Amino acid sequence: MLWAMTTAARAASFCALLLSACQAPAPAHEAPPWPESGVGPTPYSAEEIRAAHPDGTELCWQMTQNGERGPDQWMQFSEGDEHGVTVWQWSERAGDVIGAPAEQYSTWAELRDHARFDAEMTTREAATAKVAAGTFACWLYTVREVARPGVVQQYYFAHARPGPPVLYVLTSDGEEELRMELVQDRSSGERSPRRW
Repeated sequence: MLWAMTTAARAASFCALLLSACQAPAPAHEAPPWPESGVGPTPYSAEEIRAAHPDGTELCWQMTQNGERGPDQWMQFSEGDEHGVTVWQWSERAGDVIGAPAEQYSTWAELRDHARFDAEMTTREAATAKVAAGTFACWLYTVREVARPGVVQQYYFAHARPGPPVLYVLTSDGEEELRMELVQDRSSGERSPRRW
């Protein structure tokens, strides 16, 4: 249940499930050309994701589904090394943990590859995301699936915050169905006490 899987599972993983201070947008990052076919380039390298997630990093997204506020979605990174990291994920409502937290080990390369998209179904452009955690200069990946006409998924990957998107929006026939926005980023490297 990490930040991307199959396209259909990405939205589900966000539902079940990316700076505490407001930041100015970072300069636009250069990126390799977008190919006409195959798989598009990822927004970050595995090394960039690793450097951005020291042990104890906690991220929290606010979820809105069909216009209604859902439980907050949390991730905590721990026991990381040069190969990978253990990610804990859980949901909270009003500070109370809902259900049992999930634990999963992933390599940094696997986390990088969660942001691999079919080049023919995806566009990439510079954009700005304004969320509760701050204002971020981003690469916006917009995915339109042939198998699901009318469904559009938008992933805002912040230049200054490698990892999960700081904003994710899913629309169907022009109507927003799901929004996930980063509201907290605790990446000081100090382990936070678990709340379960």
